[in-house]
Amino acid sequence: MYVPEPAGSDVSVSFNDLENSRYDSSWREGRRVVELGVLADGLSGCEKCGIPLHFSHSIGVLTCGLCSFLKVQCKNTICQYLNTIPTGKRHGKIWDANTKLATGMMHSGIGPSQVNALLSSLNIPTVSTRTLQNRQNELGTVMEKVAEDTKRSSLHEEIQATLESEGTDELTVSVDAGWQKRGSGRSFDSLSGHCSMIGSHTGKIIDYEVRSKSCRICENATKAGRVPKDHDCRKNWEGSSKAMERDMVVDMVTKMVDKGVNITKVVADEDTTTFSHLRTIHNNITKISDRNHIRKTFSSNLYGLQPKHKSLSTKVIRDSWCSHVNNPKQKYTALSYGKPMRDSHLQESLQTVCSKFLKYSIKLSNLGSTQANESFNKTVSMKAPKNHHFSSSASLNYRVAASVAEKNTGQTYVVEVNRRVGLSPGKHTKKFCYLRDSQSRKRQAIARTKKAKRRRIELKAKKCQTTSCKEIREGPTYMSGVGIGDPNSAVKEIPRPSSVPQLQSLSSIKDHSLVFFDLETTGLARTSHILQVAAVCGDESFSTYVMPKEQITPSASEVTGLKLNNGALYHNERKYALSAYCYQKVVKRNIPSLQCLVDKNVLSAGMAKKVAGSGLDFECLRLAHSRSADDTTMANEPDTNKVDR
Repeated sequence: MYVPEPAGSDVSVSFNDLENSRYDSSWREGRRVVELGVLADGLSGCEKCGIPLHFSHSIGVLTCGLCSFLKVQCKNTICQYLNTIPTGKRHGKIWDANTKLATGMMHSGIGPSQVNALLSSLNIPTVSTRTLQNRQNELGTVMEKVAEDTKRSSLHEEIQATLESEGTDELTVSVDAGWQKRGSGRSFDSLSGHCSMIGSHTGKIIDYEVRSKSCRICENATKAGRVPKDHDCRKNWEGSSKAMERDMVVDMVTKMVDKGVNITKVVADEDTTTFSHLRTIHNNITKISDRNHIRKTFSSNLYGLQPKHKSLSTKVIRDSWCSHVNNPKQKYTALSYGKPMRDSHLQESLQTVCSKFLKYSIKLSNLGSTQANESFNKTVSMKAPKNHHFSSSASLNYRVAASVAEKNTGQTYVVEVNRRVGLSPGKHTKKFCYLRDSQSRKRQAIARTKKAKRRRIELKAKKCQTTSCKEIREGPTYMSGVGIGDPNSAVKEIPRPSSVPQLQSLSSIKDHSLVFFDLETTGLARTSHILQVAAVCGDESFSTYVMPKEQITPSASEVTGLKLNNGALYHNERKYALSAYCYQKVVKRNIPSLQCLVDKNVLSAGMAKKVAGSGLDFECLRLAHSRSADDTTMANEPDTNKVDR
């Protein structure tokens, strides 16, 4: 008897002699992926005599990727036939589980190495790279067909949506490209790239392109000096990586025009010369700039002024429009102390920057968005991570096609791929895909609300403020070349401000320890000062004295035995050295150094008292100012050597 050979994972094996077969007798070791229904049917009866088989009578296992064949001997003394029991379903000679494993590999954005790392961690036999590649090729063409079908349906939806909203078939689309290698703004030498065209009304992909500069099979054949074998070569680009986006956009627009699709407006960024080249082919197309890229370009120009003008800090540079124009009495919330900037040189620099954008005021008044394309690029980066190389084979094209299908129809595209391959959609697969799509729709609906947008802005502002405060307090800790200086030089760290204790109410005292305390004061008046604080909790006790700011009344001294003489506290004629200082002591120590700021109207007297009480003096504020890029009013601080602290 011969076992059927699952393509790419099995070989024909004779079981007439088990010792000469590839069956492993240690089948009890490790774990296996088993379809319980298939295994139960296989063990229901011996193939020869029909007597039920027992799983414990297995004498060998042949691993075929994720599935396996079991060799189970019939215990009928007359029969003793060696039955071959599969542990899963097959379509033809191919195991369903292996095909679905390749689907999950591409869907989750991992490769054979990561798959086998997961399997080996679970003590499941690993799957050969060749098996996974064969199953990937089996599924890849199906994924591309599914992506093509979603493109056609999305194009039809976009045309219908445009007709309903604008009464015309003139489409507005957004285009943007991405590379499979991080450029970091300096290196643009990726071996591949992709580009998407998305309708403005539906937000779905109506076309996409992939460019690849390499093919592993062709390169290996050239290196060996032979003709490459027949294969699915995906190398289709010989130019530079920077020119990929321009070529892909022109190609997509040309295909749409050839199909009779009326594209009149294209939303794109300002990073390429795509539109100038597109106008030479289709001169009736209007370009719309992307608002996010325009905002980024404008912000970059402002940040370019920061080294020259210190008052233009990250606290001042904001994306929102100044509301002071509509309400002159409104406080400048984005500027230091709510006061306008008065630097004439900064004003000239800002006018120079704004004059560049003033030339294109009409163009900038009507901006579009490529955010949907950026979202698609993120999906591609998850299915084809940039730290892995997939572009030398068709694997990248398959993963981009999977991203297109997911963008247009959601994660249920996995169910459609299984159906077209001839596999069962899978109860748990459908349940999980529908759940994730439902969660995604809910997240998108919540993210579009004004409340969620305001919350994101608040969290971002809070995070920036917290980070800035911590960095200023800690001083230089991490930057380029910071360790070149003297390693023994210590950076002074500004102390954390002391917070005022807050009262907390207790709902129940059963689970808490009770502390009984008593106070001794300088008298019975409501303005009396505290002399002594004592507390008892079980067998433990606490007592401390406080230096009062007024004299102790004779009647209080008779009761407590405490007297104040020449600035020293005595108890029964015994002098005490106080170990704790009250809030007023801290204020009295730090307030003189802050008097110069009060005199210059930088701080009010009340604010200076709060700053002093928190443990900060003038030196701490000066140090914080020197570490901050913000040019506050403190920049005009008086000479500390001339100020009487």
